Amino acid sequence: MQQTQTQKPYDSYFSNLCVNYLTTYQYDTALFFAERAYYELPTEENLQLISECYIRQNKYSQSYLILQNARSETNRYLLALSCIELNKYIEAETALLPGQYVPTSSNLPDSIIENIAGGVAGLVLLGKIAELTHRKPCAIFYYQKCLEVSVC
Repeated sequence: MQQTQTQKPYDSYFSNLCVNYLTTYQYDTALFFAERAYYELPTEENLQLISECYIRQNKYSQSYLILQNARSETNRYLLALSCIELNKYIEAETALLPGQYVPTSSNLPDSIIENIAGGVAGLVLLGKIAELTHRKPCAIFYYQKCLEVSVC
């Protein structure tokens, strides 16, 4: 019987080890296990673990490089975080917004707001990007939306 990618028992083992080492601030060891998990099963989830290791080590360039083709919402959010640290604000904004949507004003439709990578945290990043690119009305809009959408 041939094993499929989802049947590999060591994938979750390596992923769990990575998470355990991340929580104990042993980032190099966590990165080793994240890379091992991704080697065994190249999924978006395992790519996310590698990116988290890089970000926690302030290696934003490496995170940026591995997330270039990210499709999952979480990985797009991590890509945006990396882009902001690398002063790639347009790319960060593109990563957070769904599909090929390009903002033309500070007024986004609700359907777009509901699908921003990272949810409320993504809205905060969009506000930060707008501030950093001197678009004060957009920043105010994103921060207001963040407060409206945020649930305690």
